[in-house]
Amino acid sequence: MTRAVTPAARWAAGALLFFVLATANSGGDRYGASDQAFYIPAVRKAMDASLFPRDSSMLAAQGGFILWDGIVAGITAATNLPLPWVFFALYTTGVIALYAGGALAARAAGAGAWGTVAFLAMLTLRHRIAKTGVNTLEGYLHPRMIAFALGMLATGAFLKKRPAWAGAALAAAAVVHPTTAVWFGVLLGAAAFAAWPRWRAPLGVAAVAGAVFSIWAIAAGPLAPRAVAMDAAWLSAIAEKDYLFPHEWPVYAWILNLLPAAIGAAVLWRARDLK
Repeated sequence: MTRAVTPAARWAAGALLFFVLATANSGGDRYGASDQAFYIPAVRKAMDASLFPRDSSMLAAQGGFILWDGIVAGITAATNLPLPWVFFALYTTGVIALYAGGALAARAAGAGAWGTVAFLAMLTLRHRIAKTGVNTLEGYLHPRMIAFALGMLATGAFLKKRPAWAGAALAAAAVVHPTTAVWFGVLLGAAAFAAWPRWRAPLGVAAVAGAVFSIWAIAAGPLAPRAVAMDAAWLSAIAEKDYLFPHEWPVYAWILNLLPAAIGAAVLWRARDLK
């Protein structure tokens, strides 16, 4: 007599398949040649403050705002594992979290079994977003991928009407990679404003307070010393990174990057008409 496959076994098999596809589609797990050239020294610096004395200012420029370096350094010290092993373990955790978040969001949005499979298959694909320095899926450990996975979990929790869990996932994403968390915060904040009328007043107050704080931080607060125009030497050093200058993007880049939002809006509008 054949035993029925349990939901836990199906979930584990799906997670394994997702991990294999995502890793293969992104070229295999590896150290990135560019990003990790910064992250690895930053983690080493967090583990031993005496390292890289001449590069301390550069490494601290990001580490002062993102806790990632210290988190990885703490895990490495606590486990006494080689850094590559820690990186692979965190990469694996991030990919599985992305699988969990994608599955939760898809099912909470009303997708059936095959719709969920299709959405998860889409998440395994990797391509460069037009005129940016970002890939949809990185083949190596990057904090923004873990933050994205947490954002997907937050989205799923929101759709399941679990605001506390959504807030906790967003807070965790902010610790890992603040800018990624901000975009999910904008998404879920706008969704909550539209879906939950009783939240509109506190959300409006929070949005105004956040805008005022951001303006103060840039104009007169801790970010003011950093808000300076780049000189010619700095501009020449990053001239090849044309994605940093959106005002110079060609028309096709704007079309490709805005098209998904337009398609999503059209689908939602159509769904509303069908109700």
